[in-house]
Amino acid sequence: MLLAVVLGFLASACCVLPLLLIVAGIGGAWMANLRILGPYAPYLDILALAFLVYAHMQNHRESKGADCGTCAPVARWKTPLLWAGTILVLIALALPHVLARLLMP
Repeated sequence: MLLAVVLGFLASACCVLPLLLIVAGIGGAWMANLRILGPYAPYLDILALAFLVYAHMQNHRESKGADCGTCAPVARWKTPLLWAGTILVLIALALPHVLARLLMP
């Protein structure tokens, strides 16, 4: 799950990170270097979503095994944390597309 969250933020770093830095008052010519991940963004998006699907499959498998008594019980915080990470990744993946439509009518 952690890998999916990191990949989600890397995929949106080329678009969202410069905007957040400008809003924070940090700017300069060096910010053009943040666009280096731009061409790889679709691949990173797919990879992040694949890792999220895998994490949800593993979580479901563990909870199913815990229900039948063959595995140790799943920690109570694991499923809500997985969903929180999933929501953060989906927001990070959608934000560049939403901001592009909002900022450039």
